[in-house]
Amino acid sequence: VNPGAGNDISIFAGVAGTNVIVDVVEVITILTATYRVSNSTLTVEAQSNYPVGSVSLSVTGYGSMTYIPAASLYRLVVSPTGNPGNVTVVSTAGGTATSPVTIQ
Repeated sequence: VNPGAGNDISIFAGVAGTNVIVDVVEVITILTATYRVSNSTLTVEAQSNYPVGSVSLSVTGYGSMTYIPAASLYRLVVSPTGNPGNVTVVSTAGGTATSPVTIQ
């Protein structure tokens, strides 16, 4: 480019497009934590605010929960077992929640 020859080039730096990624904190909600005395059964139901299939949930000391599409929740049923008093649900994404167990 020859300055002054009528063909000067101006260069502008700018942002053509910006993607903002927001970190979403996972929230685990325990919907049900019950122990049925009559058949020694523990039932735990929970949800995550993360998309289905992106995480797995488990109950500490009991194992993996199963996703139930019709109910839009994760469930674990263990029998026979004793009443643990409290249950903790943990996610592969790091979320966790603890709830007392209701006796029925």
